[in-house]
Amino acid sequence: MKSFFLIIAIAFCSISINAQGVEFYMGDFESAKLEAAKEKKLIFIDCYTFWCAPCKAMDKEVFQDPKVAKYLKKNYISLKINMETDDGMEIMQKYVITKYPTLLFTTATGEEIRRGAKRMSADEFITLAKGVVKPGKSVPEKKSKLKKMN
Repeated sequence: MKSFFLIIAIAFCSISINAQGVEFYMGDFESAKLEAAKEKKLIFIDCYTFWCAPCKAMDKEVFQDPKVAKYLKKNYISLKINMETDDGMEIMQKYVITKYPTLLFTTATGEEIRRGAKRMSADEFITLAKGVVKPGKSVPEKKSKLKKMN
């Protein structure tokens, strides 16, 4: 009986810990684009590989940060795509991903707006994400200014 309650307690702790982190969309890029259009949000893609140490550090240090999770949930459909899968290779070729992690920001139609390609702190990531055009603003009007900031 005690072991049953211990298992339940561990399960609730696990749920609480995961609830604080970024909620990555559980679908492919095409369905994420539809969801982003429906919700009038942009798309954030964490382009990673299993062997990438900076990617693993970002998972632990940045994507578990409640401030990051809250900001992304409010403004983006967030995807996490392994670049060594079929879906990942398609993204890698389309957006010319050559470094990991690559933190890619796109419109709901898949047009790249901005990217970061290095390990960063939660505060640096939020600054990067906030520098991206907000939904409803003109992408062409702000795009050249944002790219100069990279």
